[in-house]
Order: sequence, then C-alpha cells, then structure tokens
Amino acid sequence: MSQFEKSKREMLAKNEKIAEQNCQSAQLNEKMLSTLDTVMIVDANGKNKALSDKEKKAQLTLSQENISLYCKPDKIKE
Repeated sequence: MSQFEKSKREMLAKNEKIAEQNCQSAQLNEKMLSTLDTVMIVDANGKNKALSDKEKKAQLTLSQENISLYCKPDKIKE
C-alpha cells in the first residue's frame, strides 16, 4: 500500500469518527429540543437566555438536517 493510500484511509477513518460524533450530538439536540418545554442557552454576552418557540423550532430543524447529513441510515433513531 502506498503512502498516499495509507493517508487516505486514515483520513477517511478520522472523518467517519467525526461524523459519528456529529450524529450523536445532533440526535441529542433533537431529543432535548423535542422534549423540554424551556431550553436555556448562553448568549454572546454570556447571559442565560430561554429560546423562544421560533428559535427552538429553527434549532430543531437544524438538528434534523444535521441528522440527515451525519447519521448513517442504520444510526437514525426514530
């Protein structure tokens, strides 16, 4: 195996691990946004802030898009 092929395999393995971590994070975010009535975040000024319903819906949509992007079909939890 050439050095290029070895490097390529290592990079693909690393990318797969990152995608799996992103998948898990997106699924956790989706679960949190779907089950909690109030979701608190820390804003740019370091202050705690509750997400509005509109912000919560936007974050839920983003989490679902990330699940589609990063999760393999057999890893998607329904």
